[in-house]
Amino acid sequence: MNSTGDSSADLLVRARSVLLDALDALQDHSEAVIVIGAQAVYLRTGGIDVALAEATKDSDVAVDPRLLADAPLIEAAMGSAGFLPDTNGQPGAWVSTDGIPVDLMVPEALAGPGRRGARIPPHDARATRRAKGLEAALVDFSEMEVSALDPDDHRVWRVKAAGPAALGSMMAGRAEEGVGDPEQVSTATSILACDLVDVLSGDETLYP
Repeated sequence: MNSTGDSSADLLVRARSVLLDALDALQDHSEAVIVIGAQAVYLRTGGIDVALAEATKDSDVAVDPRLLADAPLIEAAMGSAGFLPDTNGQPGAWVSTDGIPVDLMVPEALAGPGRRGARIPPHDARATRRAKGLEAALVDFSEMEVSALDPDDHRVWRVKAAGPAALGSMMAGRAEEGVGDPEQVSTATSILACDLVDVLSGDETLYP
């Protein structure tokens, strides 16, 4: 872990524990869950000098509704694990008892009708949020072990984590904040990444 200061290190430890809490809550939906965002960046980089991954307390999780079971209901599972809907009013925004947020998001292409909440019945429309630019995460991922950073927490989950192409689209969008249109850039990058994966997958010289 980088020496970014005791408070940053403690925040990262707490955020990882809360991510594991969410994975515990969603264990019956593990096939549909993909860790994305800063937590996935940190997993991919192995703790090298990536300030973005270590500066956030958020955990972002993509949900593939095509693989999602009907039970338990997401809202019930998260509630039973001690998570509460975030007071910001955003669908899919959950917060732990100590104030660490977890966002559950569905790629817009699979989120059904509506403007904010994903429509993936029988789960509640506020359990997850529709989000642009996550489609690449459904294509580019691999399984990784997510372990706690707290030495007293011995939990380890093997989960899907977004790969470089998917993370490229999300990070590209975030880089535009304040200077451009993050959603537009993220979506465009995601589409290009998906196109690239399709092309490479059909090239037998690259994938014999």
